[in-house]
Amino acid sequence: MKQADNEWVVATGLMAALAGVLVVLLAVHRAGGTEAAQATLAQQRTAQSVPPASATVPAAAPLPTPASPPATTPAPTPLQPTPSTAPAPAQPTTTPPASRADTPTAAQDQREQDQRGQDQREQGVTGVLRQVQNVFAQQGASRLVAIDTEAGTITLKEGAFRRGSACVEPEARAAFAQVEQRIADYLKQNPAGRIYVEGHTDDKPVKAPVTDVRAYCTVYDDNITLSAARAREARLLLIGRSAPEAARRVIVAGYGDSQPLPGLAASDERNRRVEVRFVNGGAGKN
Repeated sequence: MKQADNEWVVATGLMAALAGVLVVLLAVHRAGGTEAAQATLAQQRTAQSVPPASATVPAAAPLPTPASPPATTPAPTPLQPTPSTAPAPAQPTTTPPASRADTPTAAQDQREQDQRGQDQREQGVTGVLRQVQNVFAQQGASRLVAIDTEAGTITLKEGAFRRGSACVEPEARAAFAQVEQRIADYLKQNPAGRIYVEGHTDDKPVKAPVTDVRAYCTVYDDNITLSAARAREARLLLIGRSAPEAARRVIVAGYGDSQPLPGLAASDERNRRVEVRFVNGGAGKN
């Protein structure tokens, strides 16, 4: 009996659904629109899909879902170091420093060269002085000069000049004529070399002016002028073979009685002299 009732309920539902479809079709036909019919038909289908309360069958209880095992995250694989393909930096090649003795500096080379040049110049001066000394000895005129190789000087004494005059005695003139070339060579080989020719007198005043140039080789009225005139005449003995530009490095000065010899009184006649100084570099240095 219960089964017959259910069948009757189902049949009734189907008939109601069919009647709904007919109503929809009629409405669509009257409305003349397909979209409205489709919407109404969708509404009817929705309504028919819900069964009456008396025909609902209780839903079966859902089967229990087996619990899935917890997901496990695989442990990260440690990264292996990738060997570098870049070439290793080149190591600088170091050369052990040489000792100072093996690598002399430019300054050391220059000092050694200067020293060699200085030695050569000193030997040149010494050679000139010794030649002058030998020539005067051969002429029997050693009394007229004094040679100091250490100081680099030649001193013409009072006897090398006529008394009270700037004229050079013939013996001294002849002796210097034999060393003119040697002095010219010295000046040529030593472009920085100088020869200072310096006249000196005692402190006895000149009694009267001297004006006879032919007899006295100068004119003078005091000791300064006389000392300078004697130095000038001695210079002419030295530059006879020298070129003009070299001769300009033979310098004359007259000091009169202002520089007496050490240990002598200013009035001593031995202060009457002409000193010839050979200087190899800066002024005042032999």
